[in-house]
Order: sequence, then structure tokens, then C-alpha cells
Amino acid sequence: MRKIRRDITQTINDVRAKFGNNHIFQDVLTNRAANDYAEFLLTNEENPELLKQICEKNNIVGEHKVIQGIAHLEEDVPSNDPTKKEEFMDAHGLLLELQDELG
Repeated sequence: MRKIRRDITQTINDVRAKFGNNHIFQDVLTNRAANDYAEFLLTNEENPELLKQICEKNNIVGEHKVIQGIAHLEEDVPSNDPTKKEEFMDAHGLLLELQDELG
């Protein structure tokens, strides 16, 4: 998972560099909070109060913006990769497509 996360971060930073934006860096506590909230969102609707609690628990301060991208895996495509790297890379491509929507 770390290599996948590193690949995704590199791609995001490449895109940000094209727009003249600063690079982003991975933060362990932020990743933990984001993962906890993402797990919640798998079966629930957004809950700003829970997000606030998760952030406080992980000592994250400031404003938070949640961006959700939903990717459905094709059921008829078998995968022997337990890390699902290709699926993660497809999902991160979806996040990059949100660039237009976010302006």
C-alpha cells in the first residue's frame, strides 16, 4: 500500500507542478484520519461531525474538504493482485478528473 500511495502522490505532484502549485506531502496522522473517514463513507453518508471528531482524535487542525470519487470494479475482470494496484491507480485517475470540477 505504501508504494501505491507513493505512486499516487507522485502523479498528483506531477499534475500540480504543471499548474505551478506546490507539492503535497504524505502525513501519517492525516492518512490515518482520511482512512478512518473513508471506511465510514463506504457504508454511510457524509457526516461533518464525525469527520471533526476523527480529525480531533488525530490532532488535525484547520479546515477540511472531503472529495469523494466512486469507482466500481468490474465483476467479470479477475484479479490475482491482493493489493489491487490497478484498481487503486484507476481510482486515483478518477480523482485527477475531478480537477476540472474543482476549478
